[in-house]
Parts: sequence; structure tokens; C-alpha cells
Amino acid sequence: MIAAGDAEGVGSDEHLAGLVARISWANSAAFGDFYDRTATLAFSVAFRILSNASDAADVVQETFIAVWTKSATFDAARGSPVAWLISICRHKAINRWRQRCRQERLLGAHGRQEETESDGFTVPDCSAGIEARHIRAAVAALAPRDRAVLELAYFGGYTHLEIAGRLQEPAGTVKARIRRALFKLRRELAEFHSEVR
Repeated sequence: MIAAGDAEGVGSDEHLAGLVARISWANSAAFGDFYDRTATLAFSVAFRILSNASDAADVVQETFIAVWTKSATFDAARGSPVAWLISICRHKAINRWRQRCRQERLLGAHGRQEETESDGFTVPDCSAGIEARHIRAAVAALAPRDRAVLELAYFGGYTHLEIAGRLQEPAGTVKARIRRALFKLRRELAEFHSEVR
């Protein structure tokens, strides 16, 4: 019988529970291993709720900060490590979504920013479209092999091991490509945000 963790390509529940126990003792190597095995899953959960890559990446960061600081509260009797991680991630993503809704309501209550004279779109609508185009352009500019693994991981929902199987490459190579692609995207988006501010 396959454990829940194995079915998702992240490892057995026992192995992940062992990593969480070691994280509770501030073991950074265990934390790195747990992150490598579960970050793609966390991003997929956050992205499905928020439909925004930047917000989802922020939620993943918040989720793993919580994993580091609250690992001692994990109780295997109450659920698997993957279920615990997903619960944290969902909670943080929903909070982010509610915050975004509150901000939109406040903008509506206090008057939206003035419409542009040419097309009637509000400034937030324009900047959201510009950001989406910039993200698409940044993804398109990646090396084809890096773009392929990123799309499989974050838009296809595949785990690192599933991608490795599909591409017939070592899982370490897939992880390295995903990291490299995310680093390039993060740098591009940071430059974009610094320009628009």
C-alpha cells in the first residue's frame, strides 16, 4: 500500500514526519529537504486559491515560515505532514484573498482612482494587465527547458518526481531547473515592480 505522501511524490508520511520532528529542533537540513519535497505542492494550493503567481509565492514563503516556527505543534495522530502543510497554506492563502477583497471594497467605498481619459479603465485595472503581460513575457523569455519544468510544476500541478519521470531526467536536475527559473522570474518581477513604483 502506498502512503499518502508517496502518492503525491513527496515521500512517505513517516519520512516527512521525521523531517518535521527534526525541524522542531531547528535542523536547517531537514527544513531544506521538507521544502524541496513540498514547495511545489504548496504553490499549487496557493495558486488555485489566489490565481496570482506573486501572491501565491508570498503565501508559500509565509507557509514555510510557519512550518519552521510551528513544527513542534505538528501531531501525526491528527493527520499527515502533507495535510498539515496544506492546511497552513490554505489558511494563509484564504487570509490573503480576504485581505485583497477588503482592499478592493475599501477602494470602492472611498472612490476608485480616476479613470484614464482614453479608455475608461481604472489605474488598478491597467496596472494588473501590464503586470500579467510582464509575467507572461518573463516566462516566455526563459530557456525552453527551464520554462517546460516550471509550467509542468506550477501550471500542470506535477511534483518534481513526476516531472523527472515525464522528462526522463534526474529529480535533482528538475529541482535545479525549477530553482533557476524561479530565481530569474523573481529577479525580473522585482525589477518590474521597482520600475512601476
